[in-house]
Amino acid sequence: MGKQVKIGIYLMIFAAVAFWVLNQLPFWKNVTIEVPAQVYKENVNIKETYVKIEGRKSRYLFQKEDRFEGELEIPALGITMESESRIYSSVFHKNIYTVQSTSFNPEMRTEWIFVLADETMEEFSFVGQDGTFVASSKEIYDAFSPHVNFHGGGMGFENLEKLTFFK
Repeated sequence: MGKQVKIGIYLMIFAAVAFWVLNQLPFWKNVTIEVPAQVYKENVNIKETYVKIEGRKSRYLFQKEDRFEGELEIPALGITMESESRIYSSVFHKNIYTVQSTSFNPEMRTEWIFVLADETMEEFSFVGQDGTFVASSKEIYDAFSPHVNFHGGGMGFENLEKLTFFK
């Protein structure tokens, strides 16, 4: 083989390895967010609160999903959780990001569904199995709540593709 061919092969191998390594590295960013929120029960705003999210968020270079490690606090409901979770872009709607916990306390895993309206984590609606919503704004609550149904101790979502968000 010619010297130039060998150099070309080595460069291609090096580029492939470098691309793979960059794809595996998370790029971490510290996150401290405190967002005013309202607690809704049976379509009534029952409490004012805030949601504090503190930790670090990563984004892999060539992947759509994010990862979050840190603490989530909702004082009005007495909820404080250490979390390691993945934030996925939803298959139902381009503006919905769902949070799948990998280490919430087992009892919290089944009680709450976390839905972010944007990937900055500043607009959201959290839904409890008991029908309680914690939303960052009335617009998010009004847009999201009609698409949640509660049945037999569980909850489901319907027509999420028809959701509209206000920004």
